Amino acid sequence: MPTKISVDKSLSQARQAVKKQDWVTAVQLLRSVLDRFPANKKAARALGDIRVTALQALLELAKSAQGNEDWRLAKAQLEAAHYLAPDLVEVRTALIECCLEAKFPKQALGLIKPVLDQNPEYAPYLVYQGRALHELNQADAAKQSLKRVLATAPDDVSAHRVLATVERSQGDLISAQKHFEAGLKSAPWDVGIIRDLSALRSEFSPDDPVIAQARQSLAKLGSESVRGAYLHFALFDMLKKAGEREAAFEHLIKGNKILAAHHPYDFKSEALAGAFCKAQFSEPLQTKTEKVETKFIFITGLPRTGTTLAERILARSDEVQAAGELNIISTAVLEKLRSIRDRSNQRITDKDIASLRERILLEFDQISDGHPVIVDKMPLNFRWIGFICAALPEARIVHMNRDLHAVAWSLYRHAFQGRGHDFIYTPEDIARFMIFHRDMMQHWRQVCGDRIHDLNYSDLVNDQSAATRGLAKAVGLEWTEAFLSPEKATNHVRTSSVVQVTKPIYQGSDETWKTFEMQLEPLMKALETAKLI
Repeated sequence: MPTKISVDKSLSQARQAVKKQDWVTAVQLLRSVLDRFPANKKAARALGDIRVTALQALLELAKSAQGNEDWRLAKAQLEAAHYLAPDLVEVRTALIECCLEAKFPKQALGLIKPVLDQNPEYAPYLVYQGRALHELNQADAAKQSLKRVLATAPDDVSAHRVLATVERSQGDLISAQKHFEAGLKSAPWDVGIIRDLSALRSEFSPDDPVIAQARQSLAKLGSESVRGAYLHFALFDMLKKAGEREAAFEHLIKGNKILAAHHPYDFKSEALAGAFCKAQFSEPLQTKTEKVETKFIFITGLPRTGTTLAERILARSDEVQAAGELNIISTAVLEKLRSIRDRSNQRITDKDIASLRERILLEFDQISDGHPVIVDKMPLNFRWIGFICAALPEARIVHMNRDLHAVAWSLYRHAFQGRGHDFIYTPEDIARFMIFHRDMMQHWRQVCGDRIHDLNYSDLVNDQSAATRGLAKAVGLEWTEAFLSPEKATNHVRTSSVVQVTKPIYQGSDETWKTFEMQLEPLMKALETAKLI
């Protein structure tokens, strides 16, 4: 919501937003007035005047954003639409979906509860509730919600899919596979389930029925569609495991090509944002002389560098709550950066840092389960390390490093759901992003000093005891033998690393790219040209 400003100024800005057809801003401004002054007739009249036109436009814009998997943009549009028409079920449902996709489960639960209060056995919303509870690490409650659906509708595809996801996150891969297969039996064309099975199962034969279903589904969707792209990635996984490597790699090329066309990487905007962030912290941060107890640990780095493994190690401490990949930091920092850019003096101030701290602490407090230390393993938080260190003296940063051959290969073969990883679909973009990451980290190390602990994935797998002892010391935790068995951690893993991290640490994963060394020549050439390897 906008900063509190005078009623007259809010109304004036709302009129300007209406002229520009900026419906989100117009609704937010009018809402801010009515939240403070419910009887304000001018705001109520203005809202009534735009209600029909704005609602239609917002829904069209949200539909377009959803089609592009831009869940945050769609969420903003739907929040405004929901305020205009709170009784429209289709708007509420679409907003819940966006909240879940954009990782705002508490907001989703707030929208789900009134419906279930009226109709406790409404299956679609019980599934949504299961998804939201799963995101909040409440696995038992999530499973109860989903089993209520399956008790009366044993073929409910969504319930099987979400229950499988919950079971998988807890390491029960056999039960997860059973529910994925039950879902696929009811919905043989379901892209998500096909892809989940392709990643979960360790073996496939060339004539496996799931491969046949994937091919039929691809033909039905169209091999050039965005959803079809995800089937190409699934077919890569399955055919690779079936020993048909050349056919597998062809699907990988096609999947990446489609997503690169639909989700082009805007490197210029990325670079400009990074430069603006670095300009806010041009000098080393002052360090406090007194010792500050660790309350937050942020595991950062390039995706696919072992952030999930590091989280699982730390989760073995009784002091730690492993919270997964959170959007708290990115949302708060991006909003603060927008406010800084909108004023004449575009430099961060002590007041900015204080308000950023207040917001972050409030949001972490809302997800805390009482453990004294929270771990956030969102890799791309490396962009905001200066802001984290300035706002949270009680935070420690773990930065993961890994062999870049292995990282580049892992990025290229994983299609992340949603937006935010548009740099992974071409060799050139992967190299550009790796350069951006390298430059940002060089700057943050100068600014934040020993607040950043660099941890190499190869050290974790080759000298586990020494690496975990160094990690514990750096983040202010007492080392325990339990750190040596991260596969026994009970936190939920909701990323593509789940199958790997539920097994004991093993060696050799940095060499798997060599299986496709010939096909990966363009990717490795891009890294060489960028002087990354």
